[in-house]
Amino acid sequence: AARCALPMAFCGCYGNGDVEEAIQKYQAGEFVHVNGHPTHVVDRRGRNTGPQAFAEPSTQAIVLLHGFACSVHGWLGLIEALCEACSSHVRIVALDLPGFGLTRTPPTMRDWHVQHFSRFVADVLATLGITKNVLVFGHSFGGSVALHLAAEHPQLVTRAAVAGTEWPGEEHNWVVLDLLARIPIVRNLLLCLSPRSEVEGMLRDGLGQKSQQLATPEVVDRYHELMLLPGARRAALKLYVVDDDAAVQAAVQRLQCPLLTMWGLQDRFIPFINAQSFLDGYTRACALAYLDAGHFLVEEFPARIALDLLFFAAGRLADHSALIMNPRTGQPEESADEAVAQTLALYGPNKKPCCVRYCCCCFQ
Repeated sequence: AARCALPMAFCGCYGNGDVEEAIQKYQAGEFVHVNGHPTHVVDRRGRNTGPQAFAEPSTQAIVLLHGFACSVHGWLGLIEALCEACSSHVRIVALDLPGFGLTRTPPTMRDWHVQHFSRFVADVLATLGITKNVLVFGHSFGGSVALHLAAEHPQLVTRAAVAGTEWPGEEHNWVVLDLLARIPIVRNLLLCLSPRSEVEGMLRDGLGQKSQQLATPEVVDRYHELMLLPGARRAALKLYVVDDDAAVQAAVQRLQCPLLTMWGLQDRFIPFINAQSFLDGYTRACALAYLDAGHFLVEEFPARIALDLLFFAAGRLADHSALIMNPRTGQPEESADEAVAQTLALYGPNKKPCCVRYCCCCFQ
C-alpha cells in the first residue's frame, strides 16, 4: 500500500523543513513519549450525551492509523464525526507513525517492516492505558499495520477495518516506479525529485471526481511541508522498498476478529479488485464500496464513514457481505449500474466491481 503514494512522498525540492516551525503550524494533539521517543498523538473522547450515543461495550477505543506519506490530519474530519456520535466511554485515538507527520524517525530505528510499526502502535496504546476492546482502522499502508496488530494482539483488538488497503501480492498502479525505486541511484534521485505542483497532482488523483475542491492550497502545503522535515523522505523510501506481502498475508490468516474493508469506486491508486481478494481471502470480511469516492475516501466523506464504521462496530454487518453505498444519501444502491460505470471508466472492461455480485446481502 505504501507504493501508491511514493511520488507524493518525494515531490519537494531537496532540503529540510524546520521541525519547530512545523510543530507550531501543524500540531493537532499532544506529544506522548513512547519508549523515550516523542510521538504525535490525538486522543479524544466522545461527547454525545444523548440516548442515541454509541456506547458499545466491546468498543472502548477506536484507533486510526494513517497511510504512507500521510499524517493524523487526514483523520481530523472523521475524529470530529466520531466524537459527535460516541459517548464519553469511547476514546478516539490517532497517531503519526514513525517518520511521518510530526513523529520523527527514532534514531535507533533499523526495522521498516510492518511488524515494527505494529509493535510501535501496541506500545503507544499501552502507554495510553488502552489494553482491550479496540477497533483499529487503517487507511492504505495503515491498513496493513492494522491487520498485523489485530493478528498479533487478539486480546487487544476486537474488530479491524481497512480502507484502500492493498491485498498482499495484488496489483497496483505503480509498477514501473516500483521497479525504478529499487535501483540505488534512482532511490537517491527520488530524494530531490519534482516541484510542489506534483503534490497537488497526486492529491487530485487520489480524490474522487466530485471531491477535487478538497485539494486546497493549505492541504497541499501541509503534505509538502511535512515531507520536507528532516529524515521524512529517507524514511518513506526505506519503507517503500520493504516487501511485506508475506507478513501481511500471514497476518490475515491468523485473524480472529471481524474485518470491514472500505473502498472508493474511483480509487486510482489501489485497484478495486483488491476488495474481492479480501472477501475471498478471509471468511469474516465484509465490504462497503462508495460511489464517487477515491483513495482518500475518509477525507472525502468523514461523516458517512464514521456512521458505517460504528454500524460495523455494533455488529450490524454480516460476514462476507458487501454493499455499494451512495455516501451522499447514506443508502445502498439498488442498482449496480453506476458502480459498474465508474469502475470501468477507471480500469477498463476487465475490472468490473466485485461487490456487484454481493450487493443483495448485507444486514443481519
